[in-house]
Amino acid sequence: MASTFASGDLADYNSPGGLGRWTFATSNSHIPGTGTETMLQYTTQANGVRAPNCFITPNALSPLDMPGIGTSTGVLITPESTEGKADDNSLAMHPGYHPDEQYLKVKFTAAHAVNVAGYVKELGAHCGGIDVWMFSGSTLITDASALNDDTPFTFPATTVAAGSTLTISVGSNGIFNCDHSSLSLTMTSG
Repeated sequence: MASTFASGDLADYNSPGGLGRWTFATSNSHIPGTGTETMLQYTTQANGVRAPNCFITPNALSPLDMPGIGTSTGVLITPESTEGKADDNSLAMHPGYHPDEQYLKVKFTAAHAVNVAGYVKELGAHCGGIDVWMFSGSTLITDASALNDDTPFTFPATTVAAGSTLTISVGSNGIFNCDHSSLSLTMTSG
């Protein structure tokens, strides 16, 4: 994803290929349609631990502005996490730790039927791990707990119907440290 965002832009935009609409949010629940969600907001400013040029939690309850999602090649949400960088086809991300902002949600609403494949990978120092859930609408497709090494967790190939929303939720597995991760999704017209 190219960094064509201005500071203050909300994480709610059409996909470049016209396949649908992306939104990034934080929530106190990993389940779609439950809990309280706050849309992430783009910033060009760093915040000590957190790098610039990423979507962050506006008015975060934590001093780190987490969760966060990076938008360009080689972005590190937390520069101290030098263990790995998201590749050219992935989003760098880091879940939050405050109970009201614990889960990071990457959502895609399909304009027409879209085939989805991909994976999530924990890139941090492997001292806590992440939890991941994939939903189509409100139906759980797959999940994994305590991903804590370099092995990607591969999502099953899924077709998202026109007007339906795919949600990837990422949580900190109870420990906020070392959770710098990447999400890679391949989307094709169904």
